[in-house]
Amino acid sequence: MATLRAELRSAKSRRPTRLEMLAERLGGRPAAPTSLLPEELLLSHGERFLHPDPPQSSEPDDVDLSSASLALELALNHPDELRVVHGLARTKLGHRPTARAWCVDLEGRVIDPVWPGAREYFGLVAHPLEAALQAERSVREGRPPLLFLDPEYRTRPRTELLAEALRLAGQRASEG
Repeated sequence: MATLRAELRSAKSRRPTRLEMLAERLGGRPAAPTSLLPEELLLSHGERFLHPDPPQSSEPDDVDLSSASLALELALNHPDELRVVHGLARTKLGHRPTARAWCVDLEGRVIDPVWPGAREYFGLVAHPLEAALQAERSVREGRPPLLFLDPEYRTRPRTELLAEALRLAGQRASEG
């Protein structure tokens, strides 16, 4: 049985990919020909996390949209302890992964209050402002709430997008 990283590598060859179709369904416009596939973005910037001893749980749907806002809220309540991660998780090898968000602590341990039964995780660690901006855009503009599904994240450098999030946060702080 393959790890999530290996499955993402093999999924890149099938077009459109499952994550591309999921992104489009969630409001992401079709990506430009020069953009990365969601799988490529996860592979190039993602990290693997394992939940050491998860309880048993059922398999969730293809995507868990509520997890993005809950993970962000949890991380904002514990800014010095938790980071938000957007990616894929599953209960065990061979099961279909779910697109979702969760938190990790400073040691890289998974904190997933929505789906504590997942065991294998693979995703992009997001700056809290980056995750907050994405959550706001998903509500205001109908964009996918998960970074790796948003076409903008697949066409622009993450450093540029993070700089934009920091600039917007600075503007809001000076206005308030």
